[in-house]
Amino acid sequence: MRQDGTLTPARVREAALNAMHEVNARLAVWRQAQESAGYLALDAVPADLLDGESIHVQRYRRAVFCLMRASLTERFRSIEATGTGQRRAETLDSTVDDLRRDASWAINDIQGRPRMTIALI
Repeated sequence: MRQDGTLTPARVREAALNAMHEVNARLAVWRQAQESAGYLALDAVPADLLDGESIHVQRYRRAVFCLMRASLTERFRSIEATGTGQRRAETLDSTVDDLRRDASWAINDIQGRPRMTIALI
């Protein structure tokens, strides 16, 4: 994510904390099952390693990043709302949707659940 100074460290931190809370909430039942099985940390849950790190940890980080970026993009895209800014805001809608989808897929992958995309027609 490009940082041009518009987003203060406090805003970025808030978005990161909110994203972590959302991911944790969506993983709460799965987490309880893992803790009941004796795994008290995400990197202790059996999983493939990629570059020496649990794929679960990498997917968790991806989910948090995607939700954080989606939130920041939604919140700050309206700074320039005329002409090219409006067209840019419209193209960001699909970016935000893609980020939320990627976060959901990462969360589903951690839980071993199938990926799913549903759209109303």
